[in-house]
Amino acid sequence: MQRTSWEQINTLLNSIKDGSCDLEDNRIVEMIGNWIPSYNCEAAADGFLEVVSEVILARQHLERALLKIVVRPMFYMGISESKQVFAWINHFLNGERNSLSEECMAWLRNDLVELKAVLITDILKEIQEEEK
Repeated sequence: MQRTSWEQINTLLNSIKDGSCDLEDNRIVEMIGNWIPSYNCEAAADGFLEVVSEVILARQHLERALLKIVVRPMFYMGISESKQVFAWINHFLNGERNSLSEECMAWLRNDLVELKAVLITDILKEIQEEEK
């Protein structure tokens, strides 16, 4: 498995933002899944959250697969309930390291935190089963 570099992630994000991305959906998910934003779970969760929120805005049908990538480091920190995931996201949104666009912040606050508890619960269950 080849790791994805920050440069590759940055190129992906720029191409998605400007509408020139011609990668297939499974390749986008694979690239993000093979990226290590940090070897620290907290920083990894933050890094994935920033990247994934930008991608989901453009490719909403990838939401489940990409959110699973975001939630995994949170699971490794002991987060096992959707309300804990949302508390983490709110903490991230209010933190200094947050460099998200207003559109991404609105999506995280409104669409994700308010509407996706069942999805996040399902993702946490999947990860728990995979880790057994």
